[in-house]
Amino acid sequence: AAFHEWVAFIDDDCVAQSNWILEMKKTILNHPNAAIIGRSETFFPINLFAVAARFHELQWKMPAIRGNRVTDLEILDTKNIVFNNVFLKTHSLRFNESKPYGRYWTNDDIDFGMQLWKVGGKARYNPAMIVYHKDATTLRGFWKKTWEDTISYELYQKKWHAERIQIEKLRRALSSKDIMILVKHTYHPSFFFLLSLQCLLFVSSIFIRVTRKYALIKYPR
Repeated sequence: AAFHEWVAFIDDDCVAQSNWILEMKKTILNHPNAAIIGRSETFFPINLFAVAARFHELQWKMPAIRGNRVTDLEILDTKNIVFNNVFLKTHSLRFNESKPYGRYWTNDDIDFGMQLWKVGGKARYNPAMIVYHKDATTLRGFWKKTWEDTISYELYQKKWHAERIQIEKLRRALSSKDIMILVKHTYHPSFFFLLSLQCLLFVSSIFIRVTRKYALIKYPR
């Protein structure tokens, strides 16, 4: 168990930027919240499937961020975050590692974010605290990850259904067009790459809707 005042998390398939710890320290000193989340970029910026995964992540995370304030703590995934350990211990917060649905319970980190929200925790976003995530780079890997994440997210929604109704009101409205502008600005894709990405995202949106329906039938709320 960690006994330091702050404890940082990074996934084993992530590579931190050289100033990662320095940026973390700056935010801790200036904004001592319960948690500080950084920006995650893909490690493979010219791979279609990796950029598509990044699009879906932006679609989920960006509506929960206003300036540097995090309004929805479900986005506190552990690929790039630092927690105030004193706050966690004071409120006896723990990750749910029981995996009640086996491989379909991969959201123990966003479940933890909801626990943090429930006890009044606040979080800060530092876009300069960057890690590069090694996303799936094959069609099979992309679909497998999308399938498992979608089912896992529906199971998480099932657990926190009442609270999510309240929190959804705090998320700002961002369209797919807004997210695509961010992707273009970050990765400067070619016309052919952008066209291929849009086709993949269209098909994946249908796939996600079908997967959600399957999850609701198999695991009704």
